Amino acid sequence: MTLRTSIKRKTKLLRRLDHLANRWLAGMKSPLLDRTIVPLGHAADRSRLWMVISLLLAAFGGRRSRRGALRGMMSIGATSAIVNMGLKRIARRKRPSGKLIRTRFGRLPTSSSFPSGHAASAAAYAAGVAQEIPMAGIPMGALATGVAASRVYAGVHYPADVIVGAALGTG
Repeated sequence: MTLRTSIKRKTKLLRRLDHLANRWLAGMKSPLLDRTIVPLGHAADRSRLWMVISLLLAAFGGRRSRRGALRGMMSIGATSAIVNMGLKRIARRKRPSGKLIRTRFGRLPTSSSFPSGHAASAAAYAAGVAQEIPMAGIPMGALATGVAASRVYAGVHYPADVIVGAALGTG
């Protein structure tokens, strides 16, 4: 077996696992998650959630908090440029089934599914803030994880989209 054949088989297996995980998540029904995690994902649209947190850090924190807010927002800027203007245009992966998206999310996003820009921005912001304010790392990481999970639960991304997005944002 050649290296190319081996890579093709592994890629096909990963894609199949990604679709199976998505189908399993699509079958989940949780009114609690519908009321909490889906709105969390919406709050992160256009980085609004991160901007509000930055404003609070800058207004009520000290010098380190202001630096953390600035570093977090700069991290989002760099990550968004790479993901949304670069990788999404190259990958052009179709989003999961529209039926689930409309029931949980309300509207069908038009951009490519891979990688997740929300997960990338969330991870970038959390990592940027944590570099300046180490104690904020855990709550920011938890919030970023919630945003990333919301994208899969709402049906707008496959799990691999979110995993790769989060890894890019953290990097």
